[in-house]
Amino acid sequence: MIRFCLLFLVTVVFGQRVLNAQDITVTGTVYSYRDKTPMSGVSIIEKGALNNTTTDSFGKYKLHIKARGFDPVIVVRTEGYFTLEYVFERANLGEMKPISVFLDKKPSFWNKKTYVDRSYTSYSERKEDHSVQNGNQVTAASTTQPVLIPSISKKRYAFIVGNSGYSEGLALGGRPLNDARDIAERLQSLGFTVTRHEDLADKQSFEKAFQQFNRQAKGADAALFFYAGHGIEVAGENYMIPTGAKLEQKDDVRYEAFPVSRVLDEFRELGAKNSIVLLDACRENPFRSWSRGEVDRGFKTIDLAQARIDNLFIGYATAPGSVARNGVGRNGTFTTALLKYLRKGERFDDIFQDTTNEVLTLTGNAQRPFQTSSLRTKLIF
Repeated sequence: MIRFCLLFLVTVVFGQRVLNAQDITVTGTVYSYRDKTPMSGVSIIEKGALNNTTTDSFGKYKLHIKARGFDPVIVVRTEGYFTLEYVFERANLGEMKPISVFLDKKPSFWNKKTYVDRSYTSYSERKEDHSVQNGNQVTAASTTQPVLIPSISKKRYAFIVGNSGYSEGLALGGRPLNDARDIAERLQSLGFTVTRHEDLADKQSFEKAFQQFNRQAKGADAALFFYAGHGIEVAGENYMIPTGAKLEQKDDVRYEAFPVSRVLDEFRELGAKNSIVLLDACRENPFRSWSRGEVDRGFKTIDLAQARIDNLFIGYATAPGSVARNGVGRNGTFTTALLKYLRKGERFDDIFQDTTNEVLTLTGNAQRPFQTSSLRTKLIF
């Protein structure tokens, strides 16, 4: 009887492990953290098995892991870089796991900038001081404890506006609408709850839409505002221009356009732990008929002390007093660059820095994005 009970218990345990077996496909791209270029010839190995592959000339890889009844671990390594281990927990049968990896060089271990997408994996990092290569296996001399990566928590909200349907003389070729749609889609993939509006016609529409967003996003871990369209500075105030605004003279702006300071007022009331404002405006001076000197080129830099919002980042498509380019493709120049680097596992300040460099490259240094920030946390997207 005892033998039977033991046999039954072993069968149940073994059967449960089989039921929990994980048969998944891991796919993705390996990049160098320093310059974000794809890395070829990087080894991707299933730990404890002979299963392995290497990245192709575009840094891409695919590794199929057979069900073995335990959480699989893949190891990503190449000479001169840290070895990264990814432990897949609670994977579903037949699941596809997309993992993009950013490898940092060994010498910067104590000030590392390697981040991973924790929504798919558990993460540990190994420091290889003296590696011994035996065939296809490499053993490390020392191992660090699992590293916890700071990140934005689950409550993320974004308010997106694309204004393009201006009158013929102010038309922007539909690019701000594309900008808003593409940024909204990207942020949704990054876990944001997105509210998107297109061609807000008047100041009241702006006001109503943003008040609704504020109620929804109260106490968020992260709140993000993105605007693409016409914008101007008048008398020290930055304004976003509704598509139906009637601006025949300077004083009309106060009644017809929506001030950026109003966004900051709402964000202060919202009380998010982290606030991001991105302004892809100032594309041209839309009111050339106004008298000279009545409207300034570009947006004015916002004084963070006056904004009175803790952990606030404001990103401008171009430097103060300059005009941003509307672009020649689907998106405006700034948004084109932003979409290239806005991805999971990246720190937001690094995203904006890479975006700035990309815009400078695309415009031959004619357009330089600008930022002001009081962030005290590492925002990981």
